[in-house]
Amino acid sequence: MKIERINPDFEWTRYRNITAVEDAASVSFPQRYKAPYASSTAHRRLSKAYADNAVSPLAHAHKEAGFVIAHWLGDYGFLTTEFRNESSATPYVLSASSEKSAGDILTTGKGVFEFDQVRNPLLFEHFFSTAGEVWWTVQVLDALRNTEHDGKIGLNPKEITRLASKSINVTIPNPERVLNPRFPTSGGAREFNNSDFLEPDRSADTWTINYLDVLSFVSDLIRTRLEGRVDLAFENSQYPNNFADSPRDREGSLQGTKRDSAGNFLETRSDTDTHKVQGVLQPKDLTAFIWLLLAEDFEEIPNFEYDNCNGYDDREIEDADGRTRTVLGCGNVLKRPRVRACLHCNAMVSVHDLDSEECPKNGLHSHRKHQRSWCSLSCRSRFQKRPLRV
Repeated sequence: MKIERINPDFEWTRYRNITAVEDAASVSFPQRYKAPYASSTAHRRLSKAYADNAVSPLAHAHKEAGFVIAHWLGDYGFLTTEFRNESSATPYVLSASSEKSAGDILTTGKGVFEFDQVRNPLLFEHFFSTAGEVWWTVQVLDALRNTEHDGKIGLNPKEITRLASKSINVTIPNPERVLNPRFPTSGGAREFNNSDFLEPDRSADTWTINYLDVLSFVSDLIRTRLEGRVDLAFENSQYPNNFADSPRDREGSLQGTKRDSAGNFLETRSDTDTHKVQGVLQPKDLTAFIWLLLAEDFEEIPNFEYDNCNGYDDREIEDADGRTRTVLGCGNVLKRPRVRACLHCNAMVSVHDLDSEECPKNGLHSHRKHQRSWCSLSCRSRFQKRPLRV
């Protein structure tokens, strides 16, 4: 059995109306969305959310915890519906009740979730501890992706022999600053079987350890974070031809399917329909979905890289009336293949070899410009000038 796909029909809830201050926020107007299509780089965005709050200098109030979490909820939704205290086996449940019970972490009104750091510290702790783990994993994956070996950028496990790996060291952020005591260990204290040191410097900002130890570290972390959080599902169990690889629109809906006025699928079965059983991974919540994205990223280290969306950073926009407003950057990235066809000779060339390999038709190789430079149409529209109001 070969299972490689996240269920394309996995849905989660985000909130289209947010209000935030430095240490509190409220969200409302829930909207269901298909995460594999709308949030395929959510792990990178969560990593930036952690960096904005905990690592980068706080340039303005938008980087405070309440703002960071509120904007995440507007784009992606809560990481999970249960928040478990490390010292207690009883989870706090995300409840939509208008009355707060002993197990609820959030004070909720009708259709509105309200929370702050004083009454609901566990929500903030859970969000930033999870974001910190994701941030650390992303930094390590980028270190593996950008390390040079044998004249190539990126460490490809398929091409590196065990003998060669003994001389490859990778510098990564100190995991104990982010993961301790959560990161997985072997026999109590983590063993670094291939690195030069027996005991790492626990106060250092970075560790330099052997390549094989890094692979073991990341694989153990991802595996433990996915334990009990992913189910096996079979795509095509409800609708004919609903394969995991069927064509879909930008929102994840199957192309060619018909819906009624309420948005429900209409009966479109015919005698010529065929069935294909395809196993897919069904995450139990958004946290599991994000760790599946990291697992996918881990497997694809030498093949892909990420470019910033055109709306990645905050920007000052001058509207048609002459007024200037600040538009908050989305912080999203776009996934790009490293190897693409040359614009002139169609040879498959890595983006890192464009300036070093000669093209038989045009001196040096070059790639076609990517057609997509924005993460979404809504992101692009936020940075457009507002016309004059008549």
